[in-house]
Amino acid sequence: MSKPTTASRKGAKVKEHLKRIWRVLPSDSIDTIAADADLTYNQANHAISHLRANAVEFGWTIPHVKRGATKFLKGDAKARFVPVLLEPNDDEMETYSEENHHPMVIAGLHSTCSEVGRKSANEATAVRIAAASLTKDQTEVKAAALDFAADLDYVSRQARRVGKEVVAPLPQESVAIEEA
Repeated sequence: MSKPTTASRKGAKVKEHLKRIWRVLPSDSIDTIAADADLTYNQANHAISHLRANAVEFGWTIPHVKRGATKFLKGDAKARFVPVLLEPNDDEMETYSEENHHPMVIAGLHSTCSEVGRKSANEATAVRIAAASLTKDQTEVKAAALDFAADLDYVSRQARRVGKEVVAPLPQESVAIEEA
């Protein structure tokens, strides 16, 4: 029998880390996941990134979470990192999660759309500035760069549109209103 390759040993290690992570979900942060699963922050973060990139293969994922301050959340809503089971079905994806996790998944989608919209617009501007610096003998590259900037603008508009449409407030019982 041959010795396992480095890649297969790393794959087995990630699978073991994901088993540990599954057992401690839902959770409020990667720090908490790492501590509860007896992993380092980097191990937990790497495993979650690998899971998200290969969600269909694993049959589950941890969707992206709401970014930014979450101190206003209480109870179950603090558990931003939630497991979602996946089942590919033709061209669509069936997802299964606990009902009280659904608002956190939607909040994560809204946050991702906002982030992608903002970053794409910023990158489109950066590409245009760089394209303006190209020399006259680089016209094909300049044209491609400007097309790319237009694509980024489109992505930005779409992300922002979707972000506005998916705004689903968290259940009122999950939000603690701070009094001034």
